[in-house]
Amino acid sequence: MTRMNSTSCAAFSLLLALSFPTAFCQSAHPSTKDGSQVAEKMDGGIVYSNELGIGLGAPKNWTFDSASGQSQGLYAVMYPDGSTWSNSAQVIYVNFATLAPSQTIDSFIQSDINKFKEESPSLLVKKDDDITIKSKEKAIVRIFSGDKWGNHEAIAYLKSGQNIAMYVLSCKNLSDFKISYPIFRTVVSESFSVIVNVKPKQ
Repeated sequence: MTRMNSTSCAAFSLLLALSFPTAFCQSAHPSTKDGSQVAEKMDGGIVYSNELGIGLGAPKNWTFDSASGQSQGLYAVMYPDGSTWSNSAQVIYVNFATLAPSQTIDSFIQSDINKFKEESPSLLVKKDDDITIKSKEKAIVRIFSGDKWGNHEAIAYLKSGQNIAMYVLSCKNLSDFKISYPIFRTVVSESFSVIVNVKPKQ
């Protein structure tokens, strides 16, 4: 189970230095000799889709990376220092979706669960306490285990209007999940939402 490559995810990009004390990335990322992008050490940023922006920062000893996930439509990914987006056993990222006109947040989450169980019938889903972010909205938390890849994941769903932000923690094993889950909850609780008026690039 994974939240990457969601077909309901609109194009989004990083807004820089709006609510944090330092700038978070350059206009261009450094590259290796083969032209691949190299992650820069940053504190955080604001990522948005449609009218919803989410401001968040990397926890201590983690890297905030706005470059490595771009090929998967992800402009805010985090992983422990010393690892990379491609090889880390623990990653945190933000993704977005839009509710259908008559859809509720609860029905959206249930639809997510149903899709995940189509791929992994033995998937276990657990509710956990909501997380209140700095801008006072509540994110609904679900914990997933037993998928066909052996991952342990948590998703915090935040609704704003018809937009949904999904904060995702994905770990390759239970021991890493137990270490990372409290960190994930802190990342979510210290984030904030903003309303943006930006048209996606054509």
